[in-house]
Parts: sequence; structure tokens; C-alpha cells
Amino acid sequence: MMMRWAAAWLVNAAAAQDVAHCIVGGFRTLGEPEVHIKMREKFIDGVGGTNVELFLYVDLGVELSAKGSWTEHSQTELDRAAHYLRYGFNISAPPPTPPPRVYKATVAQHRQPRDVGIRCGELCTGQFYKWVRCYDMVTRAEKRRGKSFDWIIRHRPDMLWHQTARPIATLPLEPFWNVDRQLYLPRSELDAARAIGEVDCDGCEKKLGRLRRAKSCWCLNAKVLKQLTFSSTIEHKATRSKLFNRPSIRAPPRLDNASFQMFSNDFKRTPEAQQLLDAVGEQALHGRTVQDALRRNMTGAWVAPDAENDPPRSVEPNEQGLSRRRLPRPRKPRSVHREKKGTLAGGVVL
Repeated sequence: MMMRWAAAWLVNAAAAQDVAHCIVGGFRTLGEPEVHIKMREKFIDGVGGTNVELFLYVDLGVELSAKGSWTEHSQTELDRAAHYLRYGFNISAPPPTPPPRVYKATVAQHRQPRDVGIRCGELCTGQFYKWVRCYDMVTRAEKRRGKSFDWIIRHRPDMLWHQTARPIATLPLEPFWNVDRQLYLPRSELDAARAIGEVDCDGCEKKLGRLRRAKSCWCLNAKVLKQLTFSSTIEHKATRSKLFNRPSIRAPPRLDNASFQMFSNDFKRTPEAQQLLDAVGEQALHGRTVQDALRRNMTGAWVAPDAENDPPRSVEPNEQGLSRRRLPRPRKPRSVHREKKGTLAGGVVL
């Protein structure tokens, strides 16, 4: 295994690595310095590459998702974030010495109706439509430059990066992903990945209890990911066992260490989404609109969907309909008497 990885590293390190970053989705917190500074310095610079281009396809408007932006973002916010991602310093600051590396960047706004691309009865499929639009930006750039990229890396605008990313030259030219958050895609797999925009809904019915609203989107994503070409010898066991339900992680051995981080699972939520998240819990928000989440919380109690065996989470709504404090869950009655520590049944002392 290690010899195979060493050979892959030598081949990739010797070859030019042209990398396209697709930063796609709701704008959300990309305008906050903590987000775009770390994205540039930890992730984009860390991944590296011989020729690197950035493609931003973002939605500045009000989102349907309860976990998204509830207010519009300005063009100024987008300009500031894009400037830092491209040049490595703030738009109002003088260039540092020595100047950072400059990346070519293409920026486009999602100006479609809020429900465009939503399929299969699932709100989260709207992101699939945006992914394909960003892939279109990449292929148009390839025609312009007369050369294809080696890698297309898709990631979200609201991710936080705390460690330096693994250099792209250390990876074999195969797909790697982390749910819907990051995707490392060899250019040869782009046509297969495009199918996410028209994926067949059959076989991904909502199921599996309280996570029902999320499972179908994981399943739809997995139906496309399983069509990609990769070597089973380095497939992460969590993906191999759950590929058709939840495409969690497919990563090389020793994913994270003291030096490198290939994926991030940390979000920077908008303040309004974070408040609602604190009130009702993340799992209960999967696939919910803002209006649906607020309406449910206005009653003063949130019941997770399809959670027959899960006690409701009671909350105290404030004047905006959000919770200031979550009340403790009621304890489930124990069916078997538990003896005190240090004794056996019948009172025999140990």
C-alpha cells in the first residue's frame, strides 16, 4: 500500500497539476474574514498546483434552506471576498511584500428562482443544479485556455479550514469526497459527475427514521459517486459499507495528521441560522425551509420528523419565534432496575 502511494506521489509530483476550484453555493459567511482568509491560506494555497483558477458560483439572495442566509448579501461583500481569494490581501489594503501568489478568478452569481433545480421532492437537490453550473464555467474556461484541468475541486463557501490542506501532488488521480462538502474530481470524471443534475429519483425514497429528509439526498449523491472510477484498494471502509445510503468519506489512508487536512467538516453558519440551529438541533433542520422551521418553533416545541421513539425537544420561543433556551429532554423510563454500584442483586456486597 505505502509503495503504491509513494509511486503515485512521484508520478504526480513530476507532472504539472492544473487545478480548478469550484466554490459553489449560497454566499452565506464567505464574506467574513475568518472564512475567506482561511479558505485561501489553508485550503487553496495548501492544495497548490502548477496552474490554479478559481470559479465562484454563489447565490447572494435569500435562501429557502433554514440553514442558509435569510437576508440578501451585497455585491460589495462578494467583491471583497473574491479579491482576497484571488490576491491574498484585503481590497482596501496595499499589497504585502513579497506579494502573494495571484490566482485567475471567474465570478458568477446565481440569479435563478429560489426553487430552481429542486427535484425528487427534496430541498437539498437545489445545490446539484448549482454544482453543474460551476462545472459549466470550468469547461468554458478550458475552451478559452485551450487546455483541460487535471483536477476540479468543488467546495462550499461557508467551510472553515483550520489546518493546511494536503498538497494535490500527494494524491493519486482518483476521486475523493466528503459527503456534499468537498469533492476532488479528476477531469476524466467530470462527465459522470455532471449527472447529479438529472439523477434518477427512483430507489432513494425517504426512510430511516428521524434523518429521513437527509437520507434521500445522500442516496441521490451516492448514485452518481458510485459511477466514478477509483481503486478499491484505497477506498475508505465507511464509504464501501454505506455507499448506497450515505456517501460519507472516501479518502486515502492517514487522512489527517499533524501537518495536513484533506477535508473540513466545520461550518461558519450565518447568525440567524445558528440561532435556529441552537434552538431546534441540526438533525431536525435537514431539508426544511426557513418558514417551515419558524412555524414549527413558534408553537413552543419542536418535534423531530419521523421520530416516533424520540421525546420532543421543548423550547421557549422569544418574540421572533426562536428559542433563547432549550429545556432538557424528558428521561425515558428504565425497564430494568439498575443495582447500585458495588452490590449484586439480593444486596450481596462485592
